[in-house]
Amino acid sequence: MAPADISVPTSILDTDLYKLTMQAAVLHHFPTVPAVYKFTLRDKQISFTPHFVDILNGVVSHFTDITLQPAEREWLQSACPYFTPEYLDYLSAYRFKPEQVQITFVPYTDNSERGTIDIVMSGPWVETILWEVPILACISETYYNTIEEDWNYDGQEDIAYSKAKALQEGGCVYMEFGTRRRRTFHAQDIMVGALVRASTEMQSGGRLMGTSNVHFAHKYNVAPMGTIAHEWFMGVAALKGYETANSLALELWEQSFPDSRALIALTDTFSTGAFFKSFVQVPDLARRWTGLRQDSGDPFTFSPRAKAVYEKLGIDHHTKTITFSDGLDVEKALKLQKQSEEIGFKGSFAVSYNRSRLHKFLDAASFGIGTFLSNDFCKASSGGKEKSKAMNMVIKLASVDGKPCVKISDDLTKVCALISRRLPGVNDMGHRILETKRRLDTFGWTICTLRLCEWMSSLVAPYRPDIRAYSGSQAKQNQTHPDICARMSPSICRVVEDAKYQTREKRAARQAKKQPWIVLKLMVFITTGIMIYTAYVYIGRFCVPGIRREHARDAGGILPVVPLDAMGVVIVSPGYARDHVPRSPQPPPLPQTPFVPPMRPFIGSNVDVESGAMGNPARTTNDTIGGPAYEDMQIHDPRPVHDNDETHEGVTYNNYAHPPPLQAPTSPPPQSDGNWAEDKDLDFRIRMSMMHVERRPPMNPVLLPAYRYCTKDELVKPHRAHHCSTCGTCVLKYDHHCPWIGQCVGARNHKFFINFNQATAIFAAYTFATLLTYNIRVGTATGGDLDVQQVVIIALSGLFFIFTITLFISHVRLLYLSQTTVEAMYDRSMKEREGHVLNDAFGLCGFIQKIRMQRSWDAEWGRIGREGNLWWLGSGRKGWEDVMGDWWVGWIFPVGRGLSDGLNYTANPRFDEAGRWRRRKEWPVGLQ
Repeated sequence: MAPADISVPTSILDTDLYKLTMQAAVLHHFPTVPAVYKFTLRDKQISFTPHFVDILNGVVSHFTDITLQPAEREWLQSACPYFTPEYLDYLSAYRFKPEQVQITFVPYTDNSERGTIDIVMSGPWVETILWEVPILACISETYYNTIEEDWNYDGQEDIAYSKAKALQEGGCVYMEFGTRRRRTFHAQDIMVGALVRASTEMQSGGRLMGTSNVHFAHKYNVAPMGTIAHEWFMGVAALKGYETANSLALELWEQSFPDSRALIALTDTFSTGAFFKSFVQVPDLARRWTGLRQDSGDPFTFSPRAKAVYEKLGIDHHTKTITFSDGLDVEKALKLQKQSEEIGFKGSFAVSYNRSRLHKFLDAASFGIGTFLSNDFCKASSGGKEKSKAMNMVIKLASVDGKPCVKISDDLTKVCALISRRLPGVNDMGHRILETKRRLDTFGWTICTLRLCEWMSSLVAPYRPDIRAYSGSQAKQNQTHPDICARMSPSICRVVEDAKYQTREKRAARQAKKQPWIVLKLMVFITTGIMIYTAYVYIGRFCVPGIRREHARDAGGILPVVPLDAMGVVIVSPGYARDHVPRSPQPPPLPQTPFVPPMRPFIGSNVDVESGAMGNPARTTNDTIGGPAYEDMQIHDPRPVHDNDETHEGVTYNNYAHPPPLQAPTSPPPQSDGNWAEDKDLDFRIRMSMMHVERRPPMNPVLLPAYRYCTKDELVKPHRAHHCSTCGTCVLKYDHHCPWIGQCVGARNHKFFINFNQATAIFAAYTFATLLTYNIRVGTATGGDLDVQQVVIIALSGLFFIFTITLFISHVRLLYLSQTTVEAMYDRSMKEREGHVLNDAFGLCGFIQKIRMQRSWDAEWGRIGREGNLWWLGSGRKGWEDVMGDWWVGWIFPVGRGLSDGLNYTANPRFDEAGRWRRRKEWPVGLQ
């Protein structure tokens, strides 16, 4: 039973927003995966008593009474429109299960009345995810009401008000993130009320954006705030692998919240350096995500690093924002605010939600402040001279689906917390590993680094902890302790990953430089040499002897068209954008929110798609936390991888509209009349809706100038042009860079490339066939006396025939599809992603279900590569003539030219004005 002076949570919303968004994402992607959470107390000076554990268990037992009330659901649906009706239904039915929480008192000695506590929460991830924040809040409140009671509430409202005033006068945009370590529920209530009052009374400078506590956001009518969390990256990495964990976690998060108005990426789960390298590898993520969150490491170096990354990707950093949340106070926040303004992170607008008005303002940075606001108390007995310290504690995701989870923060004291808490000298060992890694990476000795780290890890093995040293018999029975080498493996993985990324960066730096002329043309000389040698052997050692022996039927002629084709494809330029488009300043960044079709409703929902209940143009700006609906705003998206734990884990701003999920056609389920076929179809559609199996075409606005601007050539690229890093310039209708011809294949020489491959394939086949036939005959007649040089040419001609005929066939197919090699790669990537989605949903053997779903997608969107091709001309012949011309002679010989000039192309009317694929129902009437 909990004492009367301890506040037992009464609302399911008395938690941080990031826990709700995390639960929604897990429900979307991993609804059945089990998980384990574990408690860690970082402050060794704090101890507990058995009585404390009894009280805490009593508090936890009251959680069964907590439910989502109808009024709370109505407000949550209005304030957080990114929550789907399905998730709100799940949350309404959700009940805490106290049996999932095991709280154990661990005495320091066998007879000690003081000790620490061990807390383990286990069960389905989607259920256990909500325990963390309220449990931590209850631990703090219980501790400060039963053990350390030497403090009071005196002056708390004035202190919070003065801090808010100082922040706002300095122009800081800030959020309150203090729930997890709040002193008590009442103390946080006083503090949030003071912050809201200060923000309301001061109409200039900075502003309170909102609070992470959803209950207080509801009570004080402010925005609930939160970002993507560390545990999302940790769980995704454990389930899907660490190599692409950063980028995959961001992509899966977007799938869960496709209509979120702003996406702030957390950067330090596996070190900020590794995250930035992931950003560079997947630049589309950097373009789509509105900003970054710094949560560990040196905050004053973060903004310059972020700016450098955006500039490397050709992204205007003025359109991005940064959120700081690592151990902030007023002085630190003001310094960071000034630095961010000087660097220029001012692009993203933040919103402070109020039902009576909407505040919008540009911010250089925003600040998530927790412990500094919620735990500024003095000991009552000291007369205000001595501070009452906050509890430094965390609950972390320990494993998912039986796989251990790790967090490799920029702060080495937080790397592998399970190790650093129990093993002497591990932090120093970590420093030595990383320092050795840095030295070895200078020489690129990745393998040496790995082996050295494995050896150093083995040195720590003798420090495997003795459970009896810190736990009682009951705790001993409930705990398992994996071998230390297994625990050290994440650190080793980090070493290898860093070395790999550094190697990639060096390679990318080399590729960024234009290659010297001799390097570009080297293969041309080699190819010419092979052709000359082939001519010599074929004419001099095969044809001439045959003519002399008057065996003319055995001799063949060199096709004269081959050298002509070779000259055409080598000499004719592919067409460069710089010769046709003048240089220009970079176009201004586009508005933040793209126009996208309203999101399709789920089966069973009462959303009226036609009237736009999920995106009604008539809806007022007060309907949503972020202001006007994303459907009603202008096109954006130029799109040209702490845990101090005094902050919120993870901020879903609502300024950015990512394209909605592209789902299979759904409709309210008809009533079953007992027909087996109809029941099966109904079951199929319901399953697909609940599993979120959906088509997600790329939503890059490729036709907009801001997207097509090349920062290297400083011009707006014509449609279908791309920058070639090898040639160092933008190529018209870029297909690929071909080292065999010493230049790119583009709009002006694509025809000659086809002619060359066609002629070379014929010549190679003819040479191979004639020489092979002749040598078989001669070898039979002479008993194996063959000309070695002719045998070499047989091998070369056979090899080049396979190579050129494959190129010819693949390019003929691309011409019929009106695609280039680069454009075909995007389609192939989309098909592969859909294949993975279908395999995850139906398994490898669900062929019929996968075919049905693919057909339903094609019925809704059209076919990938045809209707879903931005440059599709409607027929294969038109695509062929666009490149090869309409004169049949030019199809065979290197004469004439194609119909396209490489500068002007007609876009597929099935795409919108920005170049984004539309659903079939939105196509022009004649094409539907």
